[in-house]
Amino acid sequence: MAGGRPTTYTQKIGIRLCELIANGKSVPAACKQMNLSFGTVMQWSTENEKFAELYAQAREWRTELLMEELQEISDNGNTPAKGKKGSRPLHDNVERARLRVDTRKWIIVKMLPKKYSDKVDHSVKASINVSFDKTDEAA
Repeated sequence: MAGGRPTTYTQKIGIRLCELIANGKSVPAACKQMNLSFGTVMQWSTENEKFAELYAQAREWRTELLMEELQEISDNGNTPAKGKKGSRPLHDNVERARLRVDTRKWIIVKMLPKKYSDKVDHSVKASINVSFDKTDEAA
């Protein structure tokens, strides 16, 4: 379709989309930047195994990037953010930084739970073999 959104997967489009995602763009933001529909990308991820692997890796790298941002946000939380009329009060900036950190932590735990979840797995995997010898007690 000339001039419309691309719907056919090409390696070039897939790589560029995944680069945007790996560098911190959300999937909807990357789709918008590349004039792709979210549905098309989801279809590609189910129909094309190579793209699905690339897409999964990009999302994991984006999650790692979010992890790195946590320290930056925390370390810079006391720097007033510039607004249209100067800088906001420190309290507002700290609350905004807290929200940014909490949101990233939530996303990280949801995206990579095995690596970053606070939950401790207490499950035990074991097998027990029981055998009974039938003996004649009435001899």
